[in-house]
This record gives sequence, C-alpha cells and structure tokens, in this order.
Amino acid sequence: LPLLERGYEVTACDLSPAMAAIAARKADGRARVEVLDMRALPRLGAFDLVCCLDDGVNYLHGADELVAAFASMRRNLDAAGVLVFDANTLRAYRTFFASAVVVQDERRVLVWDGRTPDTLGPGEVAEAELLALERGEGEWWTRTRSLHRQRHHPEAAIRDALRAAGFGWHTTYGM
Repeated sequence: LPLLERGYEVTACDLSPAMAAIAARKADGRARVEVLDMRALPRLGAFDLVCCLDDGVNYLHGADELVAAFASMRRNLDAAGVLVFDANTLRAYRTFFASAVVVQDERRVLVWDGRTPDTLGPGEVAEAELLALERGEGEWWTRTRSLHRQRHHPEAAIRDALRAAGFGWHTTYGM
C-alpha cells in the first residue's frame, strides 16, 4: 500500500488465497494480486524492484527451496532491478520466538505464544502460534489461530542460495 500511495505500479502475490484476498481488498483495484508460490513464480513482468518482506524466506525450510524462491524472484527482475528481502536473525528467534506477548485494544486481542528455546542454533527451526481474537457485532468474538514454523538461515546459506539463483553483488544490512 505505501508503494501504491507513492504512485508505483504494483503486482503482489501470496501463497494463501485468504491473504491475497485481503491484499486485493486493501488495494481496491489499484494492484494486480495473485495467489502464487514464491518458489515457482511465473514471469509476471520485468520489475525494477522485487520485495519479499516480513521474513517470508524464513518459511522456506531447505536450501533448494531458498534457491528456487530467489531464482523465481530474479526471473521477474529487470536487468537493472533490485531484490529486497529480510530474514530473521538468531536473536529474533531466541527472544521474540521464545516469549509470550499479549497485545489488546477494545476490538482485538493478539496472543503470541513463542515455543522456541532461547538456545536455538543456526539453521534450526523455530515455532510460535498466534491467536487473534476480534470482536464482531454485539458481544461475539471470532478466533483465528496461525502456526508459524520458520527456519533460521545463516548468512552463508543465504549468500550461497543467492549465488546459485544467479544473483551477483549484493549488500547485507543487519546480519
């Protein structure tokens, strides 16, 4: 939405039909939204920028999946295009994924149940559950649960996957 508000043409995708529907509703016809797997993206265009944010690559559990996703993203970049993505660090898994957090307002309660040991090692899998309670009409509440299983990818594994997918020079921030 921030890119749309700045006048950019946007194509978006998500593996989840429900998430893609939410994105399409929010974009209100201003963006192309598809239900697609980042590991097997068709050629959607030659984009100046491909973003894969909010730790999407951490949901990929093997080196082959990481390479496939990066190759799919590269396939959709213009020759001078830029890929921007983020990945969780061990610190994120050893702290947030290892803790319980409750956030609430008058219409919503979010309960994050981190089930990851605070000693998680490089390349290991972290797990947490998010429970979302939302007040509907009257006194009725809806409940949604989502399980989050993410793999920590060491920096060397990410660099190897990028090279295998055909990416050249890149810059790393925050690893």
